[in-house]
Parts: sequence; structure tokens; C-alpha cells
Amino acid sequence: MILQAYRKLGQLDLACAVFAGICNRDLFSWTIMIAAFARDGHFSEALLLFRRMELDGIKPSPVTCVTVLASFTGPRLLPQARKFHARIEALGLESNVIVGTAVITMYGKCGSLTDSRLVFERMPQKNLNVISWTSIVSAHAQAGDLEMTQSLFAGMQLDGVAPDSIAFVSVLSSCSHGGLLESFPVLLRCMVEDCEILPRVEHYGCVVDALGRCGKLDEAERFVEELPVRVAVLWIALLAACSTHKDVRRARRVAERAFALEPRNWSTYVMFANILGEAGERDESAAIKQRMEELKARSQEKGAHIS
Repeated sequence: MILQAYRKLGQLDLACAVFAGICNRDLFSWTIMIAAFARDGHFSEALLLFRRMELDGIKPSPVTCVTVLASFTGPRLLPQARKFHARIEALGLESNVIVGTAVITMYGKCGSLTDSRLVFERMPQKNLNVISWTSIVSAHAQAGDLEMTQSLFAGMQLDGVAPDSIAFVSVLSSCSHGGLLESFPVLLRCMVEDCEILPRVEHYGCVVDALGRCGKLDEAERFVEELPVRVAVLWIALLAACSTHKDVRRARRVAERAFALEPRNWSTYVMFANILGEAGERDESAAIKQRMEELKARSQEKGAHIS
């Protein structure tokens, strides 16, 4: 569908033009347009379209509601978030596990853990699965509430809900954003010993991100160095931490490790060149950019020969 193609390409103006020309708009086309505005951060427009859809006689689906819920971010939107939640209740959609979980996440992003817990506590027992539990744990972790995060995580397991690999990524990531570095040993031990889940790159990435956010770059570098896996993405995450903390000397080592693993990841060259440029190392920054352009040229020549 042309409308969906323009949305995926981020061509919002063209998507609007196509949408305006549709005579009989169905739920699918309305949802695509609402998603387009929500994804681009146009909260007011997404909400307005939702209301227009209802006035047009189209009943929202759970997917449509989740799309709008995802656009509420930040405490300033809490009043509107509560109004939209009330509308979802009126439609009888809060009992849908996906919608209910999205409401929990929305309140967490808007900074109201009280609302998140109220929604969670009202959920039917059959809806208390790994997704809903992960959302309430992650909401508290992202807010930096260590005690409640640990309490809820324990409650999740006592309720007979075993966290899966994706749940651990979500909780670890939220703990990283919330600055709950002290929770990592407990979570990783639980993942390996209790749940028998082997850590993957995504889990390691959360650890690197958390150590980097806290400025523990020595520990982060040692952690990546000692891992049994060798992937560029972890070194790139550490390079981003070097940028944040202006650690140019370490950035040189880390960038070379990333280049060795992914020599044609151009974004890594750009990041490293910017680190050097901001540190006043203009010649070295220019040399990195030149190195990147030469590699690009070789890649294009190789591609031309193959074709």
C-alpha cells in the first residue's frame, strides 16, 4: 500500500496527501496515519487523528490505541495521558493485555509510577504474564527506584512468571537508564543460575551502557575485553561512552578494536572523528575521515568489478 510505504520512508507530507485522497478510510489507513504522526513525535496530531477517526464512525482497535499510547512521553503530557487512558477504559479496551501493558509503560514514561501500579494491580490474573510484569518492573527501574524494582522482580517470580531473555534485556536496559548499576550482579546471576538463560550480546550491551553512563570506563573496557564474544557493537557502545566522558586516549584504543571487527561501519569512523575534533585533534580527525573515504572508494571499486 502506497500510504504505508510513505510512512515507512518517513515521508509524512506525502503520506498525508495520499490519506487526504482516500474516500473510504478504513481502520487500517487511519492506524497507519496515526502511527506516522506518533513515530515522528507529533503527539497532538496523532491524538487529533484518533478523535477524527472515532467521529468518522471507525472503532479503534488495540493496535490503534497502543500506537497513540506510545506517543505520550514526559511528565508534561501526564494530564493528556490520563484523559486518553479514560477513553480507553470507556471503549472497554484496557482489559486487552497488550493495551493494558502499553498503559503501564506510558505512565512510566510520563513519570507516574503510582498510575502504572494502579493499572497493573487492576489487571486480570490471566493478563499477568511476562510482558505485563516486565513493563511494571522496567517502569520502576527506569525511574531509578531500586528497592521497588527488586521487589517487583522477585514478585514476578513468586507469581510463577519466569523472565525470558527479552524480559532481561528490557529490565537491564531500564536499570541502566535509571542508574541502578548495583542491580546488575543480582539480575545477571538470576538470569544464568535461576532461569538458565545464557547472556547474549544484548545483555552484555546493557552492562557496557550502564558502566559507561556511570563513568566507570576502566571496568567497562575490562568487561568487554574479557567477554567470550567478539563483536563490534560492544566496542562501539564503549566508544560512545568515551565520547560522553571526553576520554580521547581510551577512544583511540576502543575505536581500533571496533574498526578491526567491522572495518566498513562508517558511523564508527564518524563518531571517532568527532571525538577527536571536539578534543582539538583536528589533523587526526581529518586523517580518520580520509581513511574512511579511502575504504569507501575501495569498496565501490570492488563492487564495480564484481558486477
